[in-house]
Amino acid sequence: MKAGSNSALYRDFWAELKGQLELPSSPLPGAPMKVENSTKTVCYFQWIDDVKLEGWLNITSNATRVQIALFGTGAARRFDRLHAQKRTIERDLGERLVWRDPRHDPEKLRATNATYFIQTRDQPCQPSDRGTWPLIQAWLATRLRAFHAVFSVPGRLDELRRDEPK
Repeated sequence: MKAGSNSALYRDFWAELKGQLELPSSPLPGAPMKVENSTKTVCYFQWIDDVKLEGWLNITSNATRVQIALFGTGAARRFDRLHAQKRTIERDLGERLVWRDPRHDPEKLRATNATYFIQTRDQPCQPSDRGTWPLIQAWLATRLRAFHAVFSVPGRLDELRRDEPK
């Protein structure tokens, strides 16, 4: 697939998914879905400052996933607080997650925009085949809703917001 057609493919894919997503109200009332394109593409909802709920799709590696991205000055503290609840979070989601801590990768830690991720395992998919989109989009929509519900539980992200220095 040509690079120019990837951009159009991504745009169409996310436009269709956006029509399916109706996230429950909580910290995201009326939050618009935004899309970033590069070698991969990400749709995201800005949750609270420095926290994004993301759907991720990569046509090159034929994979998709859902993740919480924590960045900024409070990211390490937020990550540690959530990691302390790992068992409960994974039980509530019904799956084991990948917890990516840049403090274990000196190269990433040196980056000024080091990001911590809590994510599903990559799911194989064929996003260049439009016939598979309903399955991929249904999986993404289900996981985005589940992440939103689980991380909206009192004592998770809302508690982290209250603890943030003013």
